[in-house]
Amino acid sequence: MIPPGGAETIYVGGGTPTLPGEEWLKECLALIRRHAYGPSTCEWSVESLPGCITPALAGVCADSGVTRVTLGVQSLDPEVLAGIGRSDQLAAFWKSVGILRAAGIEAIGADLILGLPGERIDRFRNGVERIIDAGIPHISAYMLYLETGSPWAGRQREAPDWMVRRLYTALAQRLARAGYQQYEVSNFALPGFSCRHNLGTWGGRDLAGFGLAAVGTVSDGHGVRVRRQNTLDLLQYLEDPLSGYAEEYLSPSDLYNEHLMLGLRSQIGLRLDCGFAERYGQSSAGLRDRLEEFFRAGLLRKTADRWQTTRRGTLWLDSILVELFCK
Repeated sequence: MIPPGGAETIYVGGGTPTLPGEEWLKECLALIRRHAYGPSTCEWSVESLPGCITPALAGVCADSGVTRVTLGVQSLDPEVLAGIGRSDQLAAFWKSVGILRAAGIEAIGADLILGLPGERIDRFRNGVERIIDAGIPHISAYMLYLETGSPWAGRQREAPDWMVRRLYTALAQRLARAGYQQYEVSNFALPGFSCRHNLGTWGGRDLAGFGLAAVGTVSDGHGVRVRRQNTLDLLQYLEDPLSGYAEEYLSPSDLYNEHLMLGLRSQIGLRLDCGFAERYGQSSAGLRDRLEEFFRAGLLRKTADRWQTTRRGTLWLDSILVELFCK
């Protein structure tokens, strides 16, 4: 499953792999390096909460070959963080940035959540200015969604939709003026700091998933795309990591919808002629007609050879995709 030259990109996350500490992480990264790292590997990312970063842990990352660390800071507003029980998180974030840079890791990302309780546009703008001044090269901003029945949903209320849209628009506009490129709906990067792993995933590259509940999608050698999800049962996974997975063979309709979704979410966009639609049994002419409607509404733009989502379109992308998806 892993090419002889190693995986092109490696991403250790979807959780907090730094939480158990440097000794455990050292063993984990050594195992990954032994089986997945090679001459072809151009990027290796690790996710972390800010409070988990220590000089020893940053050294483990750097010595192992990790090139990117993403910090889940959630908010740059001390009052918002205090409201969700994380009053020490912002100080820990800035301390972590200094530690990582001292270890030689410059590709640092900040993950934000838009719509947390207590958001105010003036304080939000102040936080954005500070992160720009600090030269944090990668910023991700995800809109909060409270799952019905979750513990948090019973205790908190997210900000109203109009506030989330205002925060998102303010962030995107300010980052653009500061030289950040928005290469996906939720992701912004200074030149040279886009996450290659993300780009590969959105571009439909093969992705192997390892670990509890991990999901991967690969081609079977005959043009069929297969998605595999490992078991959610921790005890079952510990007993036999290779058992208890579910496989799904993606239909042409599934692949068509994913092509639309991943293309319009990212700078990759969709080819102007929409020729890809025929590959999945859909009409390219019919798709072009629908895209023209969204273009006239100011939700899509045309480049020399691509359809791409406008900034206004990103706010309505879910609605656009519902209209375009093959039912």
